[in-house]
Amino acid sequence: MIRLMALLTLAALLLAAPASAQVTVAHDTLGGDSPVAITCGFCATERYGVVFRDLPAPARGLVPTDFPLTLRSVLVAVANARVTGSGGSYTCAGEAVAGNANVDLEVWAGSEAPTGSIRDLPADGAWNASESLVWAGVDIPLTRSASDAPGSLAYMAAFNELMLVDDMDAPIVVDAGETYLRVVITLKPDATDRSASCVAAGNASPAAFPIRDDDGVVAPENDFGYALGLGWFWNEEPGFGIGGDWAIRLSISPSSAPAPDGGVADAGSSDAGVDASVDDASTGGDAAAADASTTTDGGLIGSGGGGCALGGRANANASGWLALGLLGLLAWRRR
Repeated sequence: MIRLMALLTLAALLLAAPASAQVTVAHDTLGGDSPVAITCGFCATERYGVVFRDLPAPARGLVPTDFPLTLRSVLVAVANARVTGSGGSYTCAGEAVAGNANVDLEVWAGSEAPTGSIRDLPADGAWNASESLVWAGVDIPLTRSASDAPGSLAYMAAFNELMLVDDMDAPIVVDAGETYLRVVITLKPDATDRSASCVAAGNASPAAFPIRDDDGVVAPENDFGYALGLGWFWNEEPGFGIGGDWAIRLSISPSSAPAPDGGVADAGSSDAGVDASVDDASTGGDAAAADASTTTDGGLIGSGGGGCALGGRANANASGWLALGLLGLLAWRRR
């Protein structure tokens, strides 16, 4: 389902700023009064992510003229929750304690944006011959978003900002000629059996569950997941029906920026929304330098999470946003 009102909100929220300004690319509507949902159907080693590309008018995602660009950081929000039950009947309940969870993260760049079925694409590596790995990290600790109360599915999405540099502390530059960036997150196992549905299927429980908005996808073929035994899928595909966009954002310095429009965008957090469905997803190198920062203060490409503004500022210091250094072993490859 394509959100007409969200598309109106998701026009290019790039500010009147120099071409080198740092801006945030967001396909989600989290923030303000937008509902927050969690998807509890994932198990450890399963994956999810976003293809950041151009969006249908009047929205604007990444466009070819944004390249070459400097990739500054990836922002991710995940939730602490627990799935209980047996015999095919399961319930997802929020955990009021945050804690940390490890994930693996990859950023790919390409010029031939994926379209159509992705079910049979390779589980690992590039999706097509045009893609190249621009950054990857393993065992990255994220602070999980905690629910408002034990058992509650009301959350405030706390974004972890992961600063991306190579082993020489140099920025990651994505070359001209590319048209999209694909971010993939792999959920790592948890020490406890926090997901009864995963254990019942013979899989390990994840240390955290993905956060998303709950008002439908901004456009088809942007948000995706990977289910064990099934392969890749788009969120909107029948049989999966994940009704929103993942809480994954990019901070970049594009090579160009459109003229601004009026309005104010809210890039803060949202603390509303419920998603108790367990089965809306699946059933079943070198050490690179990293740093943590909350100084991102640029434009927001995509959604500001509320209102019908066509332009405005996004402040990464907004309430609910967390900065976290990468403490795990990071592998990287610079284009």
